[in-house]
Amino acid sequence: MDLTLRSIMGGVAMLADESGADYDHRFPDSLGSYRAGTVVLARDDRVYRCKPFPFSGWCNTWSRGTNQYEPGMGSHWQEAWTRVD
Repeated sequence: MDLTLRSIMGGVAMLADESGADYDHRFPDSLGSYRAGTVVLARDDRVYRCKPFPFSGWCNTWSRGTNQYEPGMGSHWQEAWTRVD
């Protein structure tokens, strides 16, 4: 998948894939820095936005053995993420 720098907004680089979808990170890159409003490109090639507090804490909860909150894939992903595309 080819990525391009889409824009820099407020000092934050926004990436875009070939479909033109904007996102901040490819999940799970930069895990631990996600906050409410962070937009990620997930392994299913869809874009998700981290929900506001108090749900945003779940956006940083992931490991290979603990993937319930992985966007679009985990059993509880909808508690942490909203699909954008």
